[in-house]
Amino acid sequence: MRYQAVSKFATDQCDVLVATDVGARGLNFPNVQYVINYDLPSRDLRGSQNEYIHRIGRTGRIGNVGAVISYFDPSSINDKRNASYFVKVLQDSRQTVPEWMLEFVEENETSINNLSKDAFSNYDGEKN
Repeated sequence: MRYQAVSKFATDQCDVLVATDVGARGLNFPNVQYVINYDLPSRDLRGSQNEYIHRIGRTGRIGNVGAVISYFDPSSINDKRNASYFVKVLQDSRQTVPEWMLEFVEENETSINNLSKDAFSNYDGEKN
């Protein structure tokens, strides 16, 4: 089934291929115009930068123009954890970062820093 779906997509017999992260590596389709990410990679992007790059790398290859749409869920722990890296990827590739996303990253990092400070200030070092 997988081979048949990939083969049809590669030979322009079908216009859409829905894939998991497995589709991010090892498949070469020269004329992909769009990639839609319904979620960000579940791994910590700061430690696995290539995961997102491999996903979006299916489009815009070899001088072709392509577009990527990535859904971002501000209530998702995974997306919160990866938000600052996601912004960096956009900035590094000279893409426009929405203002709300920049604000989200700033607020998220401030919250994390405050939680860390609170955790250490409440720790007295004694073992129970």
